[in-house]
Amino acid sequence: MKARATTKSFALALSLVLAASVLAQESSTFEVFDKAESSSPWTQSPSAFRGLAFGASEKDMAAAFGPVKCRDESYDGARYRECRAIKNEARFIVNGVTVEDFYQFSDGKLVAVRFYPQTSMGAILATPSYNDFLAAFSDKYGPPTSTWKMRNKGVRSARYNMLGVPLGPYVPYEFISRSSEWRNASMLITLHGDGTDRFNFALIQTADWEQRKKDASKKPTTAF
Repeated sequence: MKARATTKSFALALSLVLAASVLAQESSTFEVFDKAESSSPWTQSPSAFRGLAFGASEKDMAAAFGPVKCRDESYDGARYRECRAIKNEARFIVNGVTVEDFYQFSDGKLVAVRFYPQTSMGAILATPSYNDFLAAFSDKYGPPTSTWKMRNKGVRSARYNMLGVPLGPYVPYEFISRSSEWRNASMLITLHGDGTDRFNFALIQTADWEQRKKDASKKPTTAF
């Protein structure tokens, strides 16, 4: 029993040392610039996405897109269910390129949709350009209420394994990414590009869900 405890303690200590080593070698900073805000209110906020109304249920999603796969998730203490269509042809498409779209349900109701490039074995497959995604959202929801650029600098690993663990060597990097936002009292859309002007991430969510996540993050996670 004592030998097992010693082995576990050694493994824990080693993992902490390795984690500290990674943190010491990888670093990042960012600077927001060229921010512009619209003087006009956003009047084209969505009440639904791809025909699925915000407030709809998981059953409504399955009826709209076919079989779905769901799992329990949490964000800073805010719990929700996240679902995606099983069939690839049922997913969101931007300028002919398939995008991963995940539908988030809280208290049984649709509150958000998040978007990522499709990946395989940790590698990003074909992904729309930032401009293509911006055009698709702007055509549907009007011009964004704010836009900005971000200068990202730091040091990161040149190689990672399949689990995302850095393998080194560690090299400096710098790139500029672009972002857009649509916001009013009821809805929020955010869109981010990467350093090569490709689409990187997007999120459509209700303002109520955004606030509930903020409130959950302020609550203590323990009794101490």
